[in-house]
Amino acid sequence: MITVELLKSYCFPFLFFAVDAMLLSSSNIRILEKCVTRAVVRIFGPCDKSSLDYIKLCTGLYNINGLVENRHYSFIH
Repeated sequence: MITVELLKSYCFPFLFFAVDAMLLSSSNIRILEKCVTRAVVRIFGPCDKSSLDYIKLCTGLYNINGLVENRHYSFIH
């Protein structure tokens, strides 16, 4: 769990740099989701899709699209 928190606090600012100021296409959001999924697999080890989705849900890493939209909305307002 410490590694997940480090991912959120250290890596996410690099991944989401300038996301606030621009709208991303669906393919760009999928690329960000793949980066997060790959990081989760590296942290927790190989697992099937349902286990991976459950881990991402429990750790708060599931909805990258919502996170990007919230950051953009906060920047605009």
